[in-house]
Parts: sequence; structure tokens; C-alpha cells
Amino acid sequence: MTTITRPKGATRNKKRLGRGPGSGHGTTAGKGTKGQNSRSGGGVRLGFEGGQMPLYRRVASRGFSNYPFKREFTGVNVSTLEKKFKSGSTVTLDALREKGIVSASEKDVKLLGNGELTKKLKVEGLKVSRGAREKILAAGGSIDGEVAEKKAKTAAADAATDVAAAEDAVAEDAVAEEIAAGESSKSSPKKVSDSAGTEGSAKKSTEKKPAAKKAADDGAKKAATAKKPATRKPAAKKTTTAKSDAATKSSEKKSSEKKSAAKKEDE
Repeated sequence: MTTITRPKGATRNKKRLGRGPGSGHGTTAGKGTKGQNSRSGGGVRLGFEGGQMPLYRRVASRGFSNYPFKREFTGVNVSTLEKKFKSGSTVTLDALREKGIVSASEKDVKLLGNGELTKKLKVEGLKVSRGAREKILAAGGSIDGEVAEKKAKTAAADAATDVAAAEDAVAEDAVAEEIAAGESSKSSPKKVSDSAGTEGSAKKSTEKKPAAKKAADDGAKKAATAKKPATRKPAAKKTTTAKSDAATKSSEKKSSEKKSAAKKEDE
């Protein structure tokens, strides 16, 4: 234990401030000249950025952000492949790293179509843009086993299937038109008979019109004759006057009887 010592530089003297200019930390004591940070108790709070919007408020605190999940691809043009690779070689992520085109930390690489390509290359395990795909296939290369000849064959097969489908649709339309024409020819006599029936009904209605007019005139006459007795008010007056005369006579008889009864009582 007595032989154990501290390594060199483990202990250092305390930094003495304000002890004259010869020490290197005199006068302002390492705080600079004037200002908010040179005062005792000066300085700003943690996160303060001089009045501009601080970082902790600029960053979204709620909602969805794609930042943790986004993928940034490093673009490699076809012109660089033309310079770095020989004809017939395979282009992979490891090959790009070996050639020094991409750093070792890069994981996502995409081939772009800027420049010209005349060499036959095989691309495996990389994303390829539309322009780069066309140039690689035109030069005789392949992308993940995809060859221009296979693509042409599949395109021809798709075109043939489209033509066959169009022919089938035309044939179906022709059959449907024939069926519709046959149904219309069958239904045409019925239409003629229907038109004849409508003409006969129109004639009957024209024939029946005078009879209807006569019946209406007769009904109007009967109504006029029926209303005449009801408008005779003198008869009603005679009946009412007869009733009033009978009532006056009966009242007179009653009054005369009462007077005679009163005289008998007085006697």
C-alpha cells in the first residue's frame, strides 16, 4: 500500500482567479469585459436563446412526426457506375462500399438516371429510379433478375390478352343486338293492335259524346223543375197565418171562460 502512488497529472492545483496580471487570470478573472455574463449572479437561464423561439418550443410536443421513421436514400448516378464498374460486373451495396462510392455507414442507396450508361451491369438489392431502370435495361443489364427481353415478352402477352378481351366484348355486343332485334320484331304486331284499339276507343268516345250531352241537359231540366216548388213561399205564409189564427181563437176562449168563472164566484 505504501508503494502505490497517483499517476502523473491526477492532482492539479486549484485555478486562482483575480491574483494579478502575471497569473493570466487577473483583472477580469476570465469572465471578459462587461456584459451580462461578467456580473455576479449574471447569465441567462438554461435554454434561453436571446429572445428567439427556443429549441424546446420549436420542436413539436404532440401529434405525429415522421422524423424517427424516415429513410434518407443516398443517390448514385448511372454516370458513376459507368466510370467505376466494368461490363458484366454486379452492382450491390457492398460493391459500392468497396469502390468508395458510398461510405460504410450508408444503408439506403438508390440509383438515379443522370448520365449515360453503355456497360452491361447486374443490379441487386438496390432501389432504382425509372430513368436508371430504362438505361440499365437498354444497355443489356438486369435488375434483380429482370431482363429487358422478359419485360418485352410480358408486355406482348398483356397486349395479346387485351386484344382477345376486346374481341370477346365485340362479339357479346353483336349477340345482344341480335337478341334485341328479334324481341322488337315480335313485339311490333302488339303495338299495331294496341294502336288500333286506341283508335276504336277514340271513335266510341266521340260517338258517346252527344248522348252524354243529352243526359246532362235532361238532368239540368229536372233540377230546375225540382227547385220550383221549393221556391213557392206564399204557401208557407198561408200555413203560418192559419196556425196564428187558431192560436188566437183558443186564447180568446180561455179568457172568456176565466171571466165567466170569476163572475160566478162573485155571485
